[in-house]
Amino acid sequence: MAPSTDLNVNENPGSSIDRSAAEMSPGSPTRHVTHDEVGGCASSSVDCLNDFAGSDVPAMGLRLMGLLNKHVCFEVDSTANDFLRANFPDARLAGSVAGREVEDLECPTVLTAGFPCQPFSLLGLGQGFAESGGRGALVLETIRAIKHCKPSVFLLENAAAFATSNGGATRRMVVKLLTDDGLYEVHEEVRCASRAGVPQLRKRWYLLGMPRSRLRTT
Repeated sequence: MAPSTDLNVNENPGSSIDRSAAEMSPGSPTRHVTHDEVGGCASSSVDCLNDFAGSDVPAMGLRLMGLLNKHVCFEVDSTANDFLRANFPDARLAGSVAGREVEDLECPTVLTAGFPCQPFSLLGLGQGFAESGGRGALVLETIRAIKHCKPSVFLLENAAAFATSNGGATRRMVVKLLTDDGLYEVHEEVRCASRAGVPQLRKRWYLLGMPRSRLRTT
């Protein structure tokens, strides 16, 4: 099975982002993944590494389910780090992803990354990877970590406009880098937070990756 690169666009199909995203690839049925397919995450504890952690909602969810074990956060914002110290006192705060050696990482079961959206957001300059200062290319550090650590699950998140940045070329490059060795299958979606019960009309792009060896066709 070839890696899926479809975008399931569920909100406001008339918008320019949704039209562009829907035109990237032919539609295909949504594939539902069962809990036990996730492999390592079906165990009683999960080691979590979070790039650009912010308030680290994924780790909070794992903790509420009683699954969170080792927890490493990469975050440079001082306010976010204060929040992480207060709410995750056992987490290791590791600073910036820039320049880190992936060989030194504590490889996790789950890796998440809400990489900087300003270079891709409709409210920004739309410079993408070319943004001065290098923020736009920081997702490549996360990809290096995924390729080295081979987590059981990874989740990337960004502004909905990431899906169409540079005519979709940026998104396609990210997908190719994540799947070119045949290890992972990825599934993408642009969703609005309101669909998860959050009182906010905020579209985001999500990419979920899991080892193909742990998946079964349903």
